[in-house]
Amino acid sequence: MLVAQIIREDQHRVRLYVENVVDSYSDEEVRRLFCLQRCTTEVIMADFESSSYYPRGGRGRQKITALKTMLISLMYLGTQWSMNAIDDKFGVSESTVHVAIRHVLDFLLPISEREVRWPNDEEAARN
Repeated sequence: MLVAQIIREDQHRVRLYVENVVDSYSDEEVRRLFCLQRCTTEVIMADFESSSYYPRGGRGRQKITALKTMLISLMYLGTQWSMNAIDDKFGVSESTVHVAIRHVLDFLLPISEREVRWPNDEEAARN
């Protein structure tokens, strides 16, 4: 069991997706993939990065950026993609996807009443 925890198998994954691909997306592609406007994503990511929910220390492999953590979580929450598909796309392990989602949800829960606005009846009827 201990050996399984120490020895990790590197998988073939998309490398540098956030670093090389996401920046080239149009604003519409960002909204479609991550279900938020680019500027909203950047504001929430900056708040997350400065919060206590973004892990500071790291053990083992290199820590992922706040942006990558946020985008992993938004893709999981806003699409029907599996964790396995997301880990491949972002070049991380499935456990990293799980931890990223947990950290972002822990961050979003306390601010949700302040930041999330549900549509009123009229707005809901239009959509």
